[in-house]
Amino acid sequence: MAADPIAGKSAQDNSTTASDEETDSPAACVRRVNDLRQSGRLEELLELVVEDQRSATYELIKAVDQLILENRVLQMKIKAAGGTATADLFDRSGVANLGGVFAQDVRVVRQELSGKTSVVTIQVADQLPLSTVTVAKQQGQWLIQPDPPIPGVLDELHNLSKAMHRVGQAVEREPMTVKQIKKEMEMWLTPVMRRLRACIEASHSTAQ
Repeated sequence: MAADPIAGKSAQDNSTTASDEETDSPAACVRRVNDLRQSGRLEELLELVVEDQRSATYELIKAVDQLILENRVLQMKIKAAGGTATADLFDRSGVANLGGVFAQDVRVVRQELSGKTSVVTIQVADQLPLSTVTVAKQQGQWLIQPDPPIPGVLDELHNLSKAMHRVGQAVEREPMTVKQIKKEMEMWLTPVMRRLRACIEASHSTAQ
């Protein structure tokens, strides 16, 4: 759903800007989820997700957290073998911002209220275009209502973790030049990333 990120309040769409100070609002719910995500309080975070999507959300976040861990371990191994500058070349810390509203770096742009449902526009890290998340009021509480899982994505996230692990093993086995590390990264990570993008693109095509 498209939204003007700089639009203010509108009587027609009952929208509110992200600067509103309400503590019981869809925007506040999204901010709270992000605070809990950053502090690793997964159980509390899941309480702010609609019940039928909690299991899928748990699996998604755990898969992304494993990716974050594998990237950190890989960075340490490359740094030990070739120094900080070399490690920085292969840093994939952007994986922390996979998962949409459950990414590590989320900024609320605006919310659009419509009864017990709200659409909150967010920006994940510095990504464009902006994205949206549905927040629903159930039993007096605003809860994140994420889209159903995209088929294949969770498997490819696990495969990406395994690919990073394999690169780390290769770096540990023998000294490598930057060119050799790049070759390992391309051999293991590129095919997985290609499949991951294909899953996401296929879901977008189906939605249209």
